[in-house]
Amino acid sequence: MSFLDLIKIKGIGKVKALEVMAICEISKRFNNSIKTTFVKIWNYEEIFKFIINNNYNLEKENFWILIFDHKNKLIKEIHFEGKRDHISFSETEILKLIIEFENSKVVIVHNHPSNVLKFSSDDIKSTIVMKKQLVIFNIKLIEHVLISKDDYILLWNKNKRYF
Repeated sequence: MSFLDLIKIKGIGKVKALEVMAICEISKRFNNSIKTTFVKIWNYEEIFKFIINNNYNLEKENFWILIFDHKNKLIKEIHFEGKRDHISFSETEILKLIIEFENSKVVIVHNHPSNVLKFSSDDIKSTIVMKKQLVIFNIKLIEHVLISKDDYILLWNKNKRYF
């Protein structure tokens, strides 16, 4: 929630809103300082919960790259935060971050701040390009997940269970 959203709540003034925001920021920094290498994720629901529970600002567009080993252990989380209606990065920039994790599995996740769960044509095109490029490095892009605050959809897999 933004500062303006918080002060709209009865009983929360400016000072309390700032305190709540500070606590959220400290919590976010603490969570980010803990290594994610112990996390095992077996399905897309767990990916959704992992992202939502990490208190990202979903009022802005975000993009995550989740890199897993062959036992579904999360070995790296890469996060980009954009602006209210877009995010900028290149596929080359992403490839440079991922290629060191040869023989891994990758799930990419992003949100639309509008909470509209529909992939854009650019989303689909860039995902296909990345999938083809990652194959060269023996890295499997297994899914692209689009999330909102309450739900998610998958680009390819209609089975939301296991990957």
